[in-house]
Amino acid sequence: MDSVHRKIPSFDDASLGILENLCDSTWHIFEARYPFRDFSQDDDLRHQLRVKVFILAESSGFENLDVLQRKALEALSRTIDY
Repeated sequence: MDSVHRKIPSFDDASLGILENLCDSTWHIFEARYPFRDFSQDDDLRHQLRVKVFILAESSGFENLDVLQRKALEALSRTIDY
């Protein structure tokens, strides 16, 4: 019996570089917005941000990186405990 495999999309090297830079800059904005957080305890949160950025990039096709970053920040801000 043949199984149905969904093709997993991948990003080229240039796209990966852009996404990594976007993750870093988004994290820095997040740190600036919440300066009193203990960021040494936020490895999981940073990972969640990275996943969110990649998911958003996959669905948006890199149409607008500013919008992508804003959406990622909004999603991340909703998940934190102040």
